[in-house]
Amino acid sequence: MHALAREMADHPRRRPFSGLLFQARDGRELEVKVMQHFLWSHAEKQFGLVVERHLEVGEDPPDVRCHDGAGRRIGVEITELVDPDIRAENAYRLLKASTEGGHERSVPVPEGATPEYARLCSENPCMRVYSQSEGLDAIQQLLSVKDRKIAKRREARGAAWDYDAIFVVAFTDNHTIAESGFYAAAQQHEFGPFSCVDRAFLVSEPFPTIGDGIIELPVRVGS
Repeated sequence: MHALAREMADHPRRRPFSGLLFQARDGRELEVKVMQHFLWSHAEKQFGLVVERHLEVGEDPPDVRCHDGAGRRIGVEITELVDPDIRAENAYRLLKASTEGGHERSVPVPEGATPEYARLCSENPCMRVYSQSEGLDAIQQLLSVKDRKIAKRREARGAAWDYDAIFVVAFTDNHTIAESGFYAAAQQHEFGPFSCVDRAFLVSEPFPTIGDGIIELPVRVGS
């Protein structure tokens, strides 16, 4: 285990996430859990990031208002990397599994999975298997959509927009995104150009093969 992963595992506030990270009763609870994991495992130490408040619907994007160690105002937008067709297929199959005479298919349990994550794999019937190029394209598309939405919000706010920088945190429970050297490829790839996204991060379940499960994605701002 490398040093950052060990620090994360030893962080006293990190321990509540020793099980499944991305499981919640609703979208807001999920957003809070992802933000806590990102903050306590990376951003607090790396940037001195402090959460001021989670914004209500209508105030976003971004989702979370923060400031860093230098006093700069940082907005954090949290989004999920998910294939919409796979999400719809899972919803249908899980419905079938809950009905009499239905069936349930499972996905392979990745090496190093916690018992909670292994259970999730058995409960979710299918998972998009990304090739490196497909994964990179999916992230580019996701960040581009968020960049446009944030730019629209910035324009609407005008002089009231007081953020110095915007971070986008994309999270996923798809373990295939970390296989076949994908993390290394993502860190060598340049995403963009963006007008509002200053920094971007990919956050996944922490497994032994990928350390802490958090990487920064190189982004280009401007044309």
